[in-house]
Amino acid sequence: MSKNKRTRLITLGVGILVGAVGGWLYWRFVGCLGGTCPIWSSPWISTGYGGLLGYLLAGLLPFGTEKFASETESTDPDSGTRPTEG
Repeated sequence: MSKNKRTRLITLGVGILVGAVGGWLYWRFVGCLGGTCPIWSSPWISTGYGGLLGYLLAGLLPFGTEKFASETESTDPDSGTRPTEG
């Protein structure tokens, strides 16, 4: 497993964990007391939704920025090499 892939998996795992803890804390301190809110009335559901939100937010983080930077430099239209006509 490459270093970049391992870093991405660790980041996504941490995002899921942080989101799940956040979902549980939201249920514990803010949640729906009457049970009329389907998402926040159960600690299991709120923890799951928090984990999903953490996964999605962690997935927005950029990975492999060095590779992206080198690819954009090599495909720059003003790099100096142009096809010759004729």
